[in-house]
Amino acid sequence: MNLNLNYSLNEKDYLIYQLYTASKSKNVIKQKRKSFIIVFIAFTFFGVNIYNKDKSGLWFFIPICLIILMSYPFILKWRYKSHYKKFIQENYKERIGLISNYNFDTETLNIKNSLGESKINYESFEQINETNDYYYLKLKTEESFIIPKSQILSNVEFKQILNILKEKYAVKENIELDWKY
Repeated sequence: MNLNLNYSLNEKDYLIYQLYTASKSKNVIKQKRKSFIIVFIAFTFFGVNIYNKDKSGLWFFIPICLIILMSYPFILKWRYKSHYKKFIQENYKERIGLISNYNFDTETLNIKNSLGESKINYESFEQINETNDYYYLKLKTEESFIIPKSQILSNVEFKQILNILKEKYAVKENIELDWKY
């Protein structure tokens, strides 16, 4: 079996991958929870101070706090997106738009582009993550290969390769077709 894919990734592809990875990271989840608790404690502290000084100030403070606390998850998402966009522009600028050839043969994934060549044994793969628009083939080194579903010309052959990875190399599969950030 041999399958060739030729494609390039854009900034959006990398951004979605970073957001997907962050949404699965235990550290990021803890950090989000911790920051919400800190904001909640800070508002409580300020609320108690306002209550002790001038109770009429609570009529303005409480609605503002509620609005901020309710919008906090959206603000946090915006901040993460903004952070990852800057990260990608700085660290992936040489990869954006770079056309690469991915050749899946019987035992290895061979990757060629203008920067060089790589040969990865299928034994190095740890997990297949599937979302609605992408496959992320995760290596044991935590690096992942981003494969947009729109770039797969032969879905049947690609599914066969994924089945080989799952059966022969015991690669775990994680299907989240409804994942959204």
